[in-house]
Amino acid sequence: MPTRAHVVLLSVPPAGRQALLAGILDLWEASVRASHAFLTESDIEAIRDDVASAAMGAPELVTAWDSGLAGFMGSLAPCWKCSSCGLRAFVMA
Repeated sequence: MPTRAHVVLLSVPPAGRQALLAGILDLWEASVRASHAFLTESDIEAIRDDVASAAMGAPELVTAWDSGLAGFMGSLAPCWKCSSCGLRAFVMA
């Protein structure tokens, strides 16, 4: 697995999420197709809608960038320090 020399994490406010949504969904789909061979095409399409809703509605959304969008994660609660926070998703290409 190659190491990343420099990854930048950016918090994305709700107003800035629509512009990133297509990239987030593409990254999510590529990751799912590479790691979840048991999902059918209709499963992926249905879950994709859920991922879009979660990304747009998460109290906190953080993206990881190197030469482009490299990952994202969202939280169900607006905190990252406590272990009781539910992570919604983390995808890193």
